[in-house]
Amino acid sequence: MKLKNKFISITFLFLLLDGLKGQNLSTYSLADISKHNTAGDCWMAIGNRVYDVSGYSAEHTSKQDYDYSKFCGTDASLAWETKAEKGEKHRKKSKILLEKFFKGERKDKLVQPI
Repeated sequence: MKLKNKFISITFLFLLLDGLKGQNLSTYSLADISKHNTAGDCWMAIGNRVYDVSGYSAEHTSKQDYDYSKFCGTDASLAWETKAEKGEKHRKKSKILLEKFFKGERKDKLVQPI
């Protein structure tokens, strides 16, 4: 059963990425992202990608017992990579879930993306 779930997850990711190929992706500066700085209107930059996680904060808080809203409107790359400084990495399942909230690319790209 686990192998089937991994296959479905990988297939979903490839379909998602394939659907984005050739598209003109929207780009946002950190100044654009900073305007969306509340739990109800929450954008984050993670690496060179921008995510609109508005409305997911309550679900994350109840499931993971962590309120990430302090990272709304910011570059949350370090918080994502270290699970808000706990020193842990997010699971693959979390990374796949994050892609559902993909908004666009960062205009002011990082020199070394995460």
